[in-house]
Amino acid sequence: MTKPYDTIGPLLARLRQARGYSQLTLAQLLCATTGHPTITRHEVSRWERQERIPSKFWLRPLADVLAIPIDTLHAAVAATRTTRHTDDQDEHAEAVVTSWLALHHGPRELLIALGGIEIDQIRTVLSPVHPSDPPTGMEASE
Repeated sequence: MTKPYDTIGPLLARLRQARGYSQLTLAQLLCATTGHPTITRHEVSRWERQERIPSKFWLRPLADVLAIPIDTLHAAVAATRTTRHTDDQDEHAEAVVTSWLALHHGPRELLIALGGIEIDQIRTVLSPVHPSDPPTGMEASE
């Protein structure tokens, strides 16, 4: 049974294995289904490791070969893209905060640099770095 929050890689791997297919077999079935001999076991592996996301063209053949609703694959692709976007934001927040700490700017400059970063992300990054620092002027006034 698939869950609505599955990302594409684990979903494809689980469905493929449940049907007893190797990555090569799945690639061959996709090529036979579409008439396009362009998918290899390496591409299936990239999809499962989420290095790449299957294009819209491959979602219908995947749904047919794996015998699942195409909506499940669309939801998994959307969940994967959302996860990637969140991971990118977290990396950006950490890089900005680390740079700010290295340059010793004040809180106003940090807030300007962070723009749309969530405050919880800032706290997560800052807390292990300076857990015993006294509060800054901004924190003391809250």
